[in-house]
Amino acid sequence: MLTQILKNMFTNSALAWMQSMMIYSTKGWKEQLR
Repeated sequence: MLTQILKNMFTNSALAWMQSMMIYSTKGWKEQLR
């Protein structure tokens, strides 16, 4: 049970990190396109 919770936490944090990196990279591209 505890391992499942840890796995879910890790997956959620990884997804959130990927999303934030994607948003950050797209913002960077828009800044460079100006």
